[in-house]
Formats: sequence, structure tokens, C-alpha cells
Amino acid sequence: MLKKIVIFSLLLILSACSKHQPEITAIEFVEKMQLGKNLVSLSFRVSKNTQTFRMLVKELGHEEASSRLEDELVKITKDHQREWNENLANSYLEHFSVAELNSIYYEKRNSQFADKMSEMQKKVGRSMEIKSKDLLNAVATNALSSVFESVQ
Repeated sequence: MLKKIVIFSLLLILSACSKHQPEITAIEFVEKMQLGKNLVSLSFRVSKNTQTFRMLVKELGHEEASSRLEDELVKITKDHQREWNENLANSYLEHFSVAELNSIYYEKRNSQFADKMSEMQKKVGRSMEIKSKDLLNAVATNALSSVFESVQ
């Protein structure tokens, strides 16, 4: 009987160990889930609302100005993606524990926190906006300046 209990206990332990996943950090969560991939598109949206972009459109036409701007943003954002992702990770940490983020990452929609993820998107977004407004404006300004200089 004791032998059966020991074997059963070992099986339970092995089963639990095989389901254990390595803990990921908040920044890894953002990167692995590709949550920060909108840096180029948001920078593009900010850039398009500037006087500099309107001048580029006047000089190059809308399609060419948009194309050059997007190309430049793709180059520039590579240097800023890590900071963007860190800001996003910190925004998530304001509303989620690392354990909750791990549950969402590994269990996806089966996570007990999946609904919370949906519910907190606006709050995370507002936090991210506050943390990254200056970064977004700097990326847009640098890209617009580079495109404008290439036209001159």
C-alpha cells in the first residue's frame, strides 16, 4: 500500500512539473505577444497631422510623401522599439501582476485573467499614452525631419 502511495505521489509531482512553464517578465510578455508592434502606425498617425507632412504632400504628392514617411519610420522605430515596449510593459504592470501576465501568456483565452485583459485595455492604453507621448512625438519629428531634408 505504501509503495502505491509513493508511486502515485511521484506521478502527481511529475505531472505538475511537466506543466510548469518558465516565468516571463512583463517586457517578455509584451515582446512575445507582439503588443508593441503599433509604434510605426501610431507614429505615422501623429506625423500625418503635422504642418511638415502637409508641406511634404504639397511637394511630393500624398502617396509619395506617405511612402517616404513610412519607410523612414520603419528605420527610426527600430532604435526606439525597446523603450516603447518597456513603457508598455510598465503600463501593464500598473494593472496586472507578473503571475497574471504569465497566466494570460501561457493559457491565452483559457486564462482566468483573459476577461481582465480585455477590460483593462483602455486603462493600459491611457497609461501608455502618458508614458510614451514624448517618445511618439520624437519619433515622428525625427522621421519627418529626415524626409523633409531629403527633399530639400
